[in-house]
Amino acid sequence: MNKMQQYAFFAIALCSFSSIVQAQVAREDILILNENGRDYTAYKTLRSDLPKRQVTLDAQESAGDLIYFHPDNYTATPATNGNGQTLLSFDGGSYALMRTGRFTNKELAITSDGVYQFSSWNGQTLANGHYGKWNTPNPFTQFSYVWVVPDNIEILKYNANQKGEWQRSGQTLAWTGKDVNDLTFEITYRVGSTATTRPTTLGETPAPADASTSGLSRITLDSGSLFPSGSHRFTGAGEKVLTDLAEKLRRRNASKIIVEGHTDNQPLKPYLRETYPSNWELSAARATIVVRWLAEHGVDADILEARAYGEQRPVADNSSAQGRAKNRRIEILVEDKTGRSPRQASAKKVDRTQAPSSNSTLTVPKAKPEPPPQPALKNRATPVSQSPAPAQQAPVEEPAEPELKKPRSPGFVR
Repeated sequence: MNKMQQYAFFAIALCSFSSIVQAQVAREDILILNENGRDYTAYKTLRSDLPKRQVTLDAQESAGDLIYFHPDNYTATPATNGNGQTLLSFDGGSYALMRTGRFTNKELAITSDGVYQFSSWNGQTLANGHYGKWNTPNPFTQFSYVWVVPDNIEILKYNANQKGEWQRSGQTLAWTGKDVNDLTFEITYRVGSTATTRPTTLGETPAPADASTSGLSRITLDSGSLFPSGSHRFTGAGEKVLTDLAEKLRRRNASKIIVEGHTDNQPLKPYLRETYPSNWELSAARATIVVRWLAEHGVDADILEARAYGEQRPVADNSSAQGRAKNRRIEILVEDKTGRSPRQASAKKVDRTQAPSSNSTLTVPKAKPEPPPQPALKNRATPVSQSPAPAQQAPVEEPAEPELKKPRSPGFVR
């Protein structure tokens, strides 16, 4: 179990402890922050004894954007407040949901010295008098608010507008309050440099020896910098990496681009299997979404192809966290229209001025009294002129025949 898994386990255990409390309304919000300090995965659960309940989604969200929602027998309708929000209505007073997202400019401000200032409240009070995180008709009997952050993020300050207890354990920060409502939270943190937050270099290496990829070059991208864990939706950093990559590929004279999806060998969590039954489907979803992004950003769709390998082609040992991280990747194989990879195409050309090539013939006049010496042009179908040659004719090098390239058979394209 790696550190992030340990932190998440602590957060879930904390919330499981709170469920022991017999309460009318108990809610837990868990936010797992990405290394870039902006993208996150959020899990929210609420338990109550009400016979019916409604959940409000933000204006930019829809039920289809949720990774997981329980119960699944809900009805989605537009909210009546005219803000573009969606209401999920269902029988029973308890629910759980998971989604990915990115902090908006209203939620997150970054100072000139690189400090991130997060606020959970947008500053608006609703017509019913509520704001922030609220419940009606009764307040929350117990509310827990938890952040799990990676090692490169340092939490500097935190504050809640209601009375409660803060706890810190490693990279987990948790607040719990009782009989509270209209909650807002402010958290200040600093983001350090990591392999996934530094600019991604698009260096190329020869592709592995394989009949279907022979002669192609390879670009490897870390899945952790492109996608949140267990998702095929791009992070903000991932969108930037792929936009830059599309720009480079658009300028290349490529005839084939293959996008491969790879994962580690860890089984998917039960809540993810509704979307991805196995690592095959997860790797396929990631490969195809990259292909679509490249096509939508100017790369010729006719030369794009997606392949999914799941956990079948590891490049490192899956027994360690570092090895599994290397195996979670997107590989992009590129073939130029010359039929050669960029490294082959840029190899040093043969200098034909130093020695005759196999395609050229050096002809020397023969010394015969009759008839006068003629240049013997080999490999020519054209008759040779019988006019006398100059007495002191220098040796003539026949121009090399142009090298004919065999037409390349088209590859499979999706």
